[in-house]
Amino acid sequence: MAFRCSHCLIVCSLAVPNVACADHPSWNFLGYWDLQDRLGAATPTGAGVVIGQVEAGSGQQYLPNPNEAQFDNLIITPMSGAGTTLSHANTVGKYNYGSDWSIAPGIPETKVWNAVDYVQGGFLRVTSGSPLANPGCQVINQSWLGSFGNVSLERETLRRQDYQIVRDGVLSIVGMPNGGGSLSSTLMWAGWNSIAVGTRDESHVSGETSSSTDGAGRQKPFMVAPGSLVSWSAPMVTASVALLLETVETDPILSADPDATSPEVLKAILGASASHTRLGGVNWSNDPVASGPDRGLSTKPLDPVVGTGNCNIDRAHQVMTGGRFDGEIAPFGPAAPSRGWGSVPLSFGQSQWFRFDLSETADTFSFLTTWNRDVRVGFSQVFAPDLTVTMFRVVDGVLAPMLGEAGAAFYSAGNVGSDAPVDNVEHLYIEDLAAGTYWVQITRQDTTPTEPSAWPFAVAWVHPEFTPNFDPADINQDGAVDFQDLLLLLGDYGAPGGPSDVNGDGTVDFQDLVALLAVWS
Repeated sequence: MAFRCSHCLIVCSLAVPNVACADHPSWNFLGYWDLQDRLGAATPTGAGVVIGQVEAGSGQQYLPNPNEAQFDNLIITPMSGAGTTLSHANTVGKYNYGSDWSIAPGIPETKVWNAVDYVQGGFLRVTSGSPLANPGCQVINQSWLGSFGNVSLERETLRRQDYQIVRDGVLSIVGMPNGGGSLSSTLMWAGWNSIAVGTRDESHVSGETSSSTDGAGRQKPFMVAPGSLVSWSAPMVTASVALLLETVETDPILSADPDATSPEVLKAILGASASHTRLGGVNWSNDPVASGPDRGLSTKPLDPVVGTGNCNIDRAHQVMTGGRFDGEIAPFGPAAPSRGWGSVPLSFGQSQWFRFDLSETADTFSFLTTWNRDVRVGFSQVFAPDLTVTMFRVVDGVLAPMLGEAGAAFYSAGNVGSDAPVDNVEHLYIEDLAAGTYWVQITRQDTTPTEPSAWPFAVAWVHPEFTPNFDPADINQDGAVDFQDLLLLLGDYGAPGGPSDVNGDGTVDFQDLVALLAVWS
């Protein structure tokens, strides 16, 4: 069995002294500064979130360096036996949980496997029994590529990974090949239930899964992140997941909802909130039909190079904290918030409807649904439901399809229908959507009634142009003046202005505290 890292060498810039916490260049592209500006001292750090890390070292050379200055408070747990330091693992770790390079320096522990052991006896147990029990990982980073040189074994490996993701409710973040690489080695980027990551600079290899995998023609990657190599981009997404997990664990409402940390919900949130941008003046596009009765319909849900786009933790955090809204079984009911998520099981032929009221033109409107495939024990049976997403506009009290030439008058670009026959993702991304009331319909449309009879889908959305008129004391702009706002104010106490300066006098002080308490929710 041959494996290789998803990088060729460590770039020279990684050998310079540690980048100061306030200056790491990747953070701006991740939306991290926006998150800090909005939350201040309440910004999550990944505290309490245990991660897994899989490395393709040589033999027992697979571990981060325990003496690395950035890992002072980190527990490194070898899962593949005693090992030695691997430079690749060390750099992945710096981007994942390092005190200077990572947006999630509060991660307390990483459990590390050698890739060969992880796939074989150490966890997934290819050609053997069921995967071993999860040792407590809440998200797993896999910055490596590999191949058995055997189509059957690789298909089984990917099935086992997808099975484990559903069984344990633990998302895997996997890397695409770097530029000059090949899609012929399918481990581990070609799975269904994981998040495949490329580089923001578009130097990765992108494409579609081949006939050697289950479900040929699925688009990869799902998203991109900063980094000169895929190995460095993937842990930035993993760190973003850690921040979302901590957000759920510390929120009194979200923490009571087990679906908030499900892999498909996390994936939907990250995808819907991604910055849908390309480099070099190229527009993000999922290639919708340009004219005729199907105008606005996409049969490929993602951009062919960057997937949903660049990971943006600030937007993802806003979608997560926007709260759960599961829609309606028919187009009657209240409107969804401007950002949020849902999780609803659908049986064959069933639909779910989501209403959106736009008081002004939406610069962008992003709506994404994703679901896991169902892999049965024994790994010979797999089931993948098929969904379609369609938008309607309410005109004189009647639902009017947005597909076609008539609907095109209400937006400038994008797709208003998504019907991908293979991918386990459907995605609407619309620019300049006119003010009005809209309904988005999700329908399960398997070609025949199949297993599973009812299967959960996750959905997330954001139309960020909507700016509610928040009270100045609602510092985190979540619609309530509460303990979270108080924490932000106390964390900024004495600062020269900023969001916590409730009365706008240029200083965060006792007068701002009085103003906040006066409108306490």
